[in-house]
Amino acid sequence: MGRRDITAFTNRLSYLRHTGVISPRRTAVISRHVRSNLARMRSLGLTRSGEPLHGLPDDFALLAEDISDDPEDTEAGKDLPPEVMCQICEHLPSLAGTKRNGNENRVATELLIDTGRRPTEICQLRWDCLEQDRTGQNVLIYDNYKSGRKGRRLPISQATAGVITRQQELIRTDFPLTPTAELMLLPTRVGNPHGRKPIGAGWLSGRHREWIQSLPVGEGQPQSLRLIFRERVWSLRL
Repeated sequence: MGRRDITAFTNRLSYLRHTGVISPRRTAVISRHVRSNLARMRSLGLTRSGEPLHGLPDDFALLAEDISDDPEDTEAGKDLPPEVMCQICEHLPSLAGTKRNGNENRVATELLIDTGRRPTEICQLRWDCLEQDRTGQNVLIYDNYKSGRKGRRLPISQATAGVITRQQELIRTDFPLTPTAELMLLPTRVGNPHGRKPIGAGWLSGRHREWIQSLPVGEGQPQSLRLIFRERVWSLRL
């Protein structure tokens, strides 16, 4: 047994995934489980002379690159009704008028809406989080903290890229002496003279809740929609 057998195993998993026998998430779970068990056996000394796995070669192991990524969590079940989302978007300009980090508050909210990523992932975006792939498609570079996956690449629209580009220009102007590699895209304006400290996800959630609760609700809206708007919308991830 050796590396060739590992390749055959991963190819088999890939085949089962693409034919719908197992899900992408199940594929990743199986791979991690096998990798963990093989590492555990070696740590217990089972591959030493006289032990049950004596002679098992070192290359009979799953590497990090052998394990497929978890599918992105879209949380589609938490999508807001279109009527609510439209009203939220209509009032986005009011976010910039808040006293503290108003602009960062608005940009963060726009990115939450456009990308569907988690508040922590958006707040921790680096200044240089925007790239283009070889086809010219705009790509957001972010870290998926929940799954421990860094440098994730998410295709985004030109409009979303424009939001990021304008924010980059503003931050570059406000913190001209800090190297861009050290800047955050959404730096806090409190106790942060060099732009290296981002706004916090907890702070952003609190301001977002206050903003949502302050928005007017049209009298012509159904009662169910009014309840969603007032009592539920701030607790959902946009």
